[in-house]
Amino acid sequence: MVKLVSEKWMDEYDRTGEGWLRILSSSMSPLIRVGDRILVKRVPLSTIHVGDIVTYQDEDVLVTHRVVRKAEQDGNLCFIDRGDRYSHYSLVKPQSIIGKVSKVKKSKKTFALDAITWRLINRTAGILFNFVFFTKSLKNKLPFNPRPLKIRLTKIYQAFTFMIAKVLGIITARAKK
Repeated sequence: MVKLVSEKWMDEYDRTGEGWLRILSSSMSPLIRVGDRILVKRVPLSTIHVGDIVTYQDEDVLVTHRVVRKAEQDGNLCFIDRGDRYSHYSLVKPQSIIGKVSKVKKSKKTFALDAITWRLINRTAGILFNFVFFTKSLKNKLPFNPRPLKIRLTKIYQAFTFMIAKVLGIITARAKK
């Protein structure tokens, strides 16, 4: 999660269609950590897929989370998201979407989430979280469950993400401590 950005940043984003933000929350750990920078790009909503990481405005803050499902509410497209670290799902309306995260900068390394390796990793994570969401919503007999859920698979996913990140060499010395 990041605090709402300045008007200057929004003006620049409106003009260029992209902008760098610094992460202030650990909700996307271990992939995106506090202090990392993300490049948010404006994209058509039709190009946002399950597994993609998006930034959206939620009242007075910008939130960066993973899309786990595309849904429909009152005949309109919406997204269900969650942070990788937590098991809370939320409903995101399309007009709240600022853009899709295309790059992550960790101290000296920058990696592109648009690269085929990261697209596969993100799709896999999205499918996993979509499955968990689906089974929880069936259990509760609700099409959407915004309450925090205790999900053991979260720990499995965190370990999976950490191993992939380590193999690809994006874990910094700070993360190893």
